[in-house]
Amino acid sequence: MPTLGTRPEDVTDPKASATWRPLGWGYTLLMNLGPAAIAFCAVLALAPLMARLGLPRYFSMTVAEALVLTPIELGLLLRPRTTPPAAGRCGRCRPCWPTAGRSPAG
Repeated sequence: MPTLGTRPEDVTDPKASATWRPLGWGYTLLMNLGPAAIAFCAVLALAPLMARLGLPRYFSMTVAEALVLTPIELGLLLRPRTTPPAAGRCGRCRPCWPTAGRSPAG
């Protein structure tokens, strides 16, 4: 059982280490704040429509969550895994994916 101090780089199983790769700050922020920003824009766009229909403006948050945020989050969670780059490198100084059964170089 892994402990809290275990890091993915310390894994000796090539299959396990091949599935993990670090994310950059930009990608991490995009994955965390992007869906919320899109949902916020949907709330702002739906608020006048809710008022025109005689519903409370806060109801636009419920509609945006159901029709905008939920499909985005499900799409991010259920998307297929990315395939390894053609050359076995992601553009950084060390290989991210093992190629032809070789273990990744550290």
